[in-house]
Amino acid sequence: MQKTLERYQKCSYSIAEPVVPCKETLSGCLHNSYQEYLKLKGRVEALQRSERTLLGEDLDSLNTRELEQLENQLEMSLKHIRSIKTQVMLDQLCDLKRKEQMLQESNRVLRQKLQENGPENCLQLMWGINGVDSGDPSAEPPALTQNVSAGFVSGWV
Repeated sequence: MQKTLERYQKCSYSIAEPVVPCKETLSGCLHNSYQEYLKLKGRVEALQRSERTLLGEDLDSLNTRELEQLENQLEMSLKHIRSIKTQVMLDQLCDLKRKEQMLQESNRVLRQKLQENGPENCLQLMWGINGVDSGDPSAEPPALTQNVSAGFVSGWV
């Protein structure tokens, strides 16, 4: 006990002095490291066993109680996944409804403009000629002939 306290005081209070590890200290460190290694190795093996169990492998070694616990755990996980999926779908539905409303409003505004300007200016509105110079002569709409039969345009000029 006295040696342990002396080592503690040396390590804690004499930082400037170079520490020369003694044989006893090294063997203690090695023993602690090995114990830590064994503990971690056991934890890894337990996690791998748990993973195999969750994947449905190696179920033969489980008793009835463990199988029921596994079933309950899987049911809870499935409920959680379904609730997340439902929430994502509801969020997507809200986004789509918002987009639908924006498109309906845009459509309403365009219909109102069409009614205000009349059908004769429809092509001008579609091509953006009404007071706007695009600078590209090929962007202008073709002129229609006056020969219209049964609602169809008979030809382009």
